[in-house]
Order: sequence, then structure tokens, then C-alpha cells
Amino acid sequence: MSEEAFSQRFPRNWIASEIEGIRVSRRCGLHAWEQHPQRPNVLVVSVKLYGEYPVKGAGFIDYDAVRNYLLTWPDLPHTDTIEEIAGELFDVAFLDAAVFACWIKLSKPLIFGEAQGAGIEVFRYRD
Repeated sequence: MSEEAFSQRFPRNWIASEIEGIRVSRRCGLHAWEQHPQRPNVLVVSVKLYGEYPVKGAGFIDYDAVRNYLLTWPDLPHTDTIEEIAGELFDVAFLDAAVFACWIKLSKPLIFGEAQGAGIEVFRYRD
């Protein structure tokens, strides 16, 4: 993204509130071994919530809603792809009116023995 395009999307002063590297169990994946109900995947989740600085209203971006949602993951039904899971997280992130953009990284650290993890990184602006 060019500096001009970036400055058109981001205000001059911005802040990122983040949750970094939370490990959560979640039943997800397309492979047969990922679909066993008693063996959920471990996901490492990082989320950055971007807002204008100083933050209007409460004066801060509250990441508690994201954390609280992450804590429900072990009880949720199976989801095929982590892209779907990212979409769910965006929905929760944008509940806070102060958030104008969000970055999400989801990684499965135990999926392949030869890799530290496999996953996705997604950045999205509020619609």
C-alpha cells in the first residue's frame, strides 16, 4: 500500500490495542485428523484493533470482547477453515465503534511436525 493510500485510510494519529499469542483450543480443519471431536486443534491467535488516537468515548479500545470470545472457542462446534474463524473474529472486533481496522493472525502450531505453525494473517477495514 502506498503512503498516500495508507494515509487516506488511517487517521494521522492512531493506536493499536492488541492481544498477542493467546493459545486456544478450537475444533477446526479440513483434514480427517482435525475433525476428531475429542482432539481439537490448538490455535495461536494475535489480534490488533486499530483506532484513532486519542480514542473518543471511553478513551481506550477495549479488547475484552475479543478475549472473552476467544475463551468460548473450546465449546464451539467444528469449523472447517481458519478463514471462517477470522471472519467471526472481525465481527467481534468491529463491535467496538472505536475500531476502524483490525489485523488477525491465526496459526496452528501443531499441524505439521516440520513447521512452527501454519496459518493466515488478515487485515481488514471496517466496511
